[in-house]
Amino acid sequence: AATVTDDQVVTQHDGENIWQDDAVEVWLDCRHDSVTHTLFQDDEYQLGFSPASQYRNNAVLWAWRNPKADEVIKTGQIASALVPGGYIIEASVPWAALQGCSPTVGGMIGFNISVVDKDEDQLWSHVTWSGQLHSDPSQFGHLYFMDAPVDLFPADMFEKADEKAPWDERSDSPKR
Repeated sequence: AATVTDDQVVTQHDGENIWQDDAVEVWLDCRHDSVTHTLFQDDEYQLGFSPASQYRNNAVLWAWRNPKADEVIKTGQIASALVPGGYIIEASVPWAALQGCSPTVGGMIGFNISVVDKDEDQLWSHVTWSGQLHSDPSQFGHLYFMDAPVDLFPADMFEKADEKAPWDERSDSPKR
C-alpha cells in the first residue's frame, strides 16, 4: 500500500505501458544475487501498480521481465482511490505466483521501490528508494522476513525525547 502525493494524477496507458504514467513500481530479486542489469532471470520481477484516475476508470497491475509474469498479473489484486493532492493505492500478489520467491523467516530478498510521476505534456520521471538506477539489482536494498513485528519505536523512546535535558536552554534545570 502507498499514499502518493501528486499534483496531477495522469494514467493514460493500460497494460504493459503503465510505466509511462503515474505508478508505484516494486522491484524484486528473490535470490538476492545482485546480478547487475539483468532483470531477466527467473527470480527477478518488476511489478507496476497504477491508480484509476480521470483518464482510466480502473487501477492496473502489471509485471514485466519475468518469463512467468502472466501468473502474477492473473492472480494479483489492486485497488486505488484519488484523494486531495494525490492517490492511495493498495495491491497484493500471492507469493506462489512469484516463481523463485520463497520467503522464509530470517531470510531476505533484494528489494527496490520507485514512484513514477507523469504530468500532462511532460515525460515521466522516477523517484527511487535505493541506488541511482531503480532497475539494477546490484543497487537494491534488503527486505528481511521476520516472524513477529519489529518494534521500531520502543514505548519509552518518545518519553525520553520529551524530557528536558539540563543543557537545553528551555529547561529550568541548571546549565552545563
